[in-house]
Amino acid sequence: MASEVRLAINLAVVPLLWWQWQECFGSKTPREYDGLWRTRLTPHLSLGKRGGDQWWQLSDAASADACGREVIALLAEVGLPWLGRLLHRPTLIDLARQHDPAISEPIKEVAPPVLLGDEGLSTELDDSAGNSDDQAWLWWQLNRLDARQRQICRTPLSQSIAYVMVGPRPKDRRRPLITAEHPSQVITADDPATGERLAGLKTWYDRLTRVWRACCVHAGAATRFISDAPSTSDTDSRRVAGIGSWKQIEQRPNPLGLVPIVPFPCRPDLGEEREAEFAGFLDTQDRINLGVLNRMTAGRYGAFRQKYVTGHKFKRRTDPETGLEIVESPFRPDPGALWASERENTKFEKFSQTELLGYLKSSEADIRTLFVLTATPAYYLPGDLINIGTDTVTALDTNYVAKVGEHQAFYGRRGRKPLPSLPKSPVPSGTSPLPRSAGRTRVSSTPA
Repeated sequence: MASEVRLAINLAVVPLLWWQWQECFGSKTPREYDGLWRTRLTPHLSLGKRGGDQWWQLSDAASADACGREVIALLAEVGLPWLGRLLHRPTLIDLARQHDPAISEPIKEVAPPVLLGDEGLSTELDDSAGNSDDQAWLWWQLNRLDARQRQICRTPLSQSIAYVMVGPRPKDRRRPLITAEHPSQVITADDPATGERLAGLKTWYDRLTRVWRACCVHAGAATRFISDAPSTSDTDSRRVAGIGSWKQIEQRPNPLGLVPIVPFPCRPDLGEEREAEFAGFLDTQDRINLGVLNRMTAGRYGAFRQKYVTGHKFKRRTDPETGLEIVESPFRPDPGALWASERENTKFEKFSQTELLGYLKSSEADIRTLFVLTATPAYYLPGDLINIGTDTVTALDTNYVAKVGEHQAFYGRRGRKPLPSLPKSPVPSGTSPLPRSAGRTRVSSTPA
């Protein structure tokens, strides 16, 4: 009805320091969206006239008076207790953990590490504060992984997977050695029920002793093996494949209690085998390669047009060895050869000109398909888009940015998994920690 008015009560908490910071950006009056915690006050179920319990409907003075009394009661019964819970640190942390929709994004990102920091050091504090473990970051830098992490992220794009292994240094077992591993040397076995890593294996060729070596590690121990016969080269796959050619030479307990090998697969789908980034469009690449080969062949023969002759009588003779009739032709298809015939009705003709435009259009269509499948922006195609605006570039980048963001999120989280394997002991003497500003690169860098 036109005489009825709907009333909604929205609550927002705007701390003073937060609002003072917002005023620096030109805000004059606090708005509801400025609140770090926002919710809606809903009517009591006992209210007779309501619309989906999301608002009050006022039609006369009596309904307005009843609404006012109910709002005051709700503020005392619901609003103030909510404010009290926000002032209770453990409750606020639980709300942020549960991703309560009433809490805004700044609080979800900032509050947990700040509040947990008052409780002291903990694993949860390290996880919530991001890359805050300076000791682990120092070990990461000393192993040059801050520069090699992009290489670790690029390898899965072409090989479908890469690995990072943590172990003691041969000369100083107190210091960790973190290495990037190629899938041709490392493999892991996972629990089919839970997906947790059960064991890891690395094989490599020792060029000094010319033998193959292997190390198998699980949560309980690390066992080393060696091939019982020398190998002539690091490409002798028979030494790797022969199970009987290996013998155990050492076994040590694993003090970490976990498999110190972290795989970096290339965006595996749930329940599917991992694939390299280009695996989904190999058929398109094959078509492009075949089109280039056909165009080169057609261009080669098109440069020297093929000829044919009619009305000429060729000499025939019999091969004395096979007894077969052989036709002798005096005409050689060569750019420097001159064809001539004494017969009057002989004619020399050329085949039609080879047209390469069809080959070019076919290759262009395949390349466009390749761009679509790989989410490559179309403005990388030369000559197609000229003087495009910023909005067009942003629209064309949407799928590409989404793909890169997916890689960043996945590899960024994977990059933190080796950190629990690093020692928490003090840095060895003679090693000075690098400052935070000294070329620090987050593990979630772009893998491209």
